[in-house]
Amino acid sequence: MTMKYISCWLLTIASVIFLGACSEESTPPTSLDESSITTQSGPGSVTIYWDIPDEANYYYVRVNYSTPDDGDCMKAASIYSDSLLIDNLLARYGSIDFAVCTVSRDGTEGNTYHISAQADPAESTIEIISETELTLSADGLYTDNQESTEGPIANLIDGDESTYFHMNWSNPSAFPHYIVVDVQKEISSFRFAYTTRNNSNNDNPKTMNIYGSSSFDETYDPEANGATLIAELDDSVLPSGVTSYTSDNFITEGSYRYIWFEVTSSYSGSNWIALAELSITELETEIYDPEAEE
Repeated sequence: MTMKYISCWLLTIASVIFLGACSEESTPPTSLDESSITTQSGPGSVTIYWDIPDEANYYYVRVNYSTPDDGDCMKAASIYSDSLLIDNLLARYGSIDFAVCTVSRDGTEGNTYHISAQADPAESTIEIISETELTLSADGLYTDNQESTEGPIANLIDGDESTYFHMNWSNPSAFPHYIVVDVQKEISSFRFAYTTRNNSNNDNPKTMNIYGSSSFDETYDPEANGATLIAELDDSVLPSGVTSYTSDNFITEGSYRYIWFEVTSSYSGSNWIALAELSITELETEIYDPEAEE
């Protein structure tokens, strides 16, 4: 074969490849049905929905928008998605224009459609800015169920994990039983921690309710003392065995001087519990409202 024919043959092949490539690249992606594009607003967000076309051939759906704080933004969803969450928005931005279009693998764009929506107000968050373990007094510890032969309640705050407080085992009565702590000031945000007795009896609280009140008349009746239920804790969070436990942070709407521990069952199955140490930590909090103008 002469060089002339070889050159013509290679040119023909190159032309076919080029035309084929151009033909493939120029195939536009399937566009969305504009009538199917809707929005739903949520706290600090807008979710955009659409119907996936029957013969969709695009690579992803792209959404472009702009906010005062972040400027131009873009998010994308795959061909398999029929929605896209746009978060980190604020209601104070007002109505936002969202440009929605399909895009092929080579970047070819389908039709662009515009839809506007405003986010609902973003939720405020509570930040802990400081924490202080409260100094508790033996005179400020109360129980309805003290064992007479051992384990005085003052042992809960003596700093010695080898000593312990024990509820009444010599003449037991049915739950609930109470530990009430006078923290000597009104607190609204706190957490507590305890260390269990170091033995194999497993006299740990299994279920327990936490209350707060501004007064305490030593009747061990939450309702009579106007106590507010703060938390209900069960064996999904309260541990068994020899261990220590720290509660979640409790951020309450009220302020309370007395923190109640209403024990309703124990891991041992007995009508009492025993604990080595107990502490309460006050939390100072600050509310951050993202909708407030900076």
